[in-house]
Amino acid sequence: MLNHLTDAENGKIDWREFAGHYFGDAHPMFSQFNVKIIDVSDQEVKMEASLSRDLRTEHSEQFLHTGALTLLLDSAFGIALFAHIRELTPIATINLKTDYLSPAKSEAKLICTASCFARDGNVARMQGEVRSYASQTVLAKATAAFMIGTKGPSFASPKGT
Repeated sequence: MLNHLTDAENGKIDWREFAGHYFGDAHPMFSQFNVKIIDVSDQEVKMEASLSRDLRTEHSEQFLHTGALTLLLDSAFGIALFAHIRELTPIATINLKTDYLSPAKSEAKLICTASCFARDGNVARMQGEVRSYASQTVLAKATAAFMIGTKGPSFASPKGT
């Protein structure tokens, strides 16, 4: 599944390419995020996103549903964790807390950052935020715990099994 993302010379995964593939092809929901990967390192993931109008709240034409921001952050956490541990072992979100600080306008450009700030055995602690690109206002901050090496689907196998 990911052979085209692996460097032929050293056999290592290009994590920026992986992130682009993940948001491009991995799930139909991600096509609604319009993500552009800015940077991926073992320290941090940074991306731009312009979430579709289809993800706006029912009661407002101009604002995004807060759950869309949580899904964006959770996905960024997953990419940041893979880049941090440098392997595509199955992972799972076991705790996620998002604080919504300001409403996000639908179709506005957003900046999302995520990083792994601690690891204890097979549990990784993540932190991240979503900002307005135009004003740099923090719209949401989140922390999460991820289990590494779960029995869930593997991103490295052809069919995710």
